[in-house]
Amino acid sequence: MSNGFDRQEILVTPEAKCRRFSGATRARSVNASRLMARRQVGLKQIRQIPLGLSENSAEWMRIKERAISSPTSQEPTSEDKRGLEAGQQDRHHFERRSLVSGLRLRADFAGLDDTSFAPPDCQLAIGPAHLLAAVNGAWAVFDKSGRQLLRRTFEDLFENLAVHPLLYRPRVVYDAHRRGWLIGICAVSLDLKHSWFFLAASAGPDPTGDWWIWALDARSDASMGGFRPDALGLAADAAGIYLTANMFTAHGEFAYAQLRVLTRKDLGSGGVLHGWDFWQIRNPDGTPAFGLQPAFHLRSTDGQYLLNAMTGAAGDGEMQGLVLWQVVLRARQAPELARKLITTPPYRVPPNFLPSKPSEGIETGDARLCQPVYGHGRLWVAQTVRANWGENRNRAAIQWFEINPKTGFGIQCGTYGAPGYHYFCPALAIDPAGDLIMVFNRASEKDPPSIAYTGRRPEDRPNQLRESIELLQSSVPGSGPWSLHSAACGAPDEPLVWIMGQYAATESDWATWIGGIDFLPESAPPAPPL
Repeated sequence: MSNGFDRQEILVTPEAKCRRFSGATRARSVNASRLMARRQVGLKQIRQIPLGLSENSAEWMRIKERAISSPTSQEPTSEDKRGLEAGQQDRHHFERRSLVSGLRLRADFAGLDDTSFAPPDCQLAIGPAHLLAAVNGAWAVFDKSGRQLLRRTFEDLFENLAVHPLLYRPRVVYDAHRRGWLIGICAVSLDLKHSWFFLAASAGPDPTGDWWIWALDARSDASMGGFRPDALGLAADAAGIYLTANMFTAHGEFAYAQLRVLTRKDLGSGGVLHGWDFWQIRNPDGTPAFGLQPAFHLRSTDGQYLLNAMTGAAGDGEMQGLVLWQVVLRARQAPELARKLITTPPYRVPPNFLPSKPSEGIETGDARLCQPVYGHGRLWVAQTVRANWGENRNRAAIQWFEINPKTGFGIQCGTYGAPGYHYFCPALAIDPAGDLIMVFNRASEKDPPSIAYTGRRPEDRPNQLRESIELLQSSVPGSGPWSLHSAACGAPDEPLVWIMGQYAATESDWATWIGGIDFLPESAPPAPPL
C-alpha cells in the first residue's frame, strides 16, 4: 500500500518545503442518520485538549505573568500609549438594545452542551437550510429555527478509520462550490506514533445523509514519525480544499506549520485524494510560521488567502506584523505559495483573566489569529491582545484588522475592550453587503463570562466598532479551559451572520449558544464618542 511519500521529489523554496501528496486509500461511506445517537450519562471523565504553543511551558508562564504588569509600575511603552489613545472603549449594554447599536438578533437558541472534552473549540457552518455546529467530541445539525435535527459524536462518524484515536480541534465548512459540507479534525493514536487529518465530505446538501470519510496521514515526510497536528484550519474554494496545522513533537514542542492543498477531482466520488504538502513554512524574516489559518470567503477568488500573526515574541511578549499568504493552483504544476508582510502596530500576548478566586480564572491564550474572512476584496481578522485603559493593570482586548490583500496594506485596525473587563475569544464574519459582525467573550470580577457581539457597516467611522450587545451571560463564574476563538459564519445569499460562543452552564460544565444577527434597515452610523 502506498504511503503517499514514495518517490516524491521535495521542492525547497524560501517560503517552505513542498512535495506531492497522495492518500493511501479511497474513502469509506457512512450515513449520519444511521449512526447511533450517544449521550453520556453519569459521571464524565473530562479529556482536556492541551493548548499547543510556540514557547515552552516555563517561558509561556513568564510571558503570561508579565502580561499582567501594571503600566504604572514602569515607564509606559509606546504600545501602552497607543492602546489608551487609539483603542476603542466599548460602551457595552447588558440588555439587547438593538436601537443603540443598530444590530438585531433575529434568532437564538441553545447549541451543543458539555461533552467529555474541554474546551469546546466552537465551530459553525451555514448552508441553504441547515446549520452545522461542532465542538470537541460532537457535532450537530440544526434547522434555522433552532430545531436540532441530529447530534452525533466524531468517534462514531470516523469509527472505521483507526482504532480508538484521540479526535480534537474540529473544523466545519459549507462548500458552496460543491453544495455540500466538509468536516475536518485532528487525530492521533494513543501511543502518539501516528497522526492523521480525518476529513468528511457530505454526498450532497443534506448533512443528515451520506458522507465520505478519509484518514489522511498528517505527516509531510515519511521520516517524520511521532508528530501530532493542532490548531487545524479548513477552507474550500473553487479549485481545492485547504488544511493547515501546527505540528508538534510527541513531547509537545512546536516543530513546524503545515499546509495541505487537496484537489477536488475525487472529493465527490470518494476516490483517493491527491494534492500538495507545504511544511516548515517560514515568515519573511525566516522565523517559523505559527497559527497559519486559511480564509473563509463568500465568493470565488483568484487564489486562496491565508494569514498568521508573527511569532518569536520578545521577553515581554511583543510582536509586530501579520503575514499574508496566497496559494494559486495551476494544472499539472506545483501550487504557487507567495507571502507578504503586513505592517501593524506592535501587539502583545494578553493577560489571563485572574479574579480573586483562582479557580474562576480563564486562560485567554496567545495572540494567534482567528479564521480570516474574505469578501468584497478585503480580508478581516481578529486576535486577543494586551491593552491598558488607564487602570493599574492590563486587560485582554480584541484587535481587529481590515486588509487589502492585493496591495498588502492594512486599511483599518482597532483595539476593542473596556476598563475593568477582559475581552477575548473572538470570531468574525461578513454578510453579502459587506457588514461585519464579531462575537467574543467578556468577563470581569463582578460579571461572569458572557457571549457578546458587535459589528460595523462600511459607512461607519474608520477603525470603530459599534457598541456591543450581550447574547447570553453565564449563570456562574467561568471555570475550566476556555476556547481560543468563538465561531461566526455568513452565507452568500443570506443577510444573517450566525454566531456561536461558549459560556459556563454550571461550575463544572460548559455549553454553547447560537444567534443569528443582522443590522436594522437603514441603521445610521453611531455618533462619535464624547
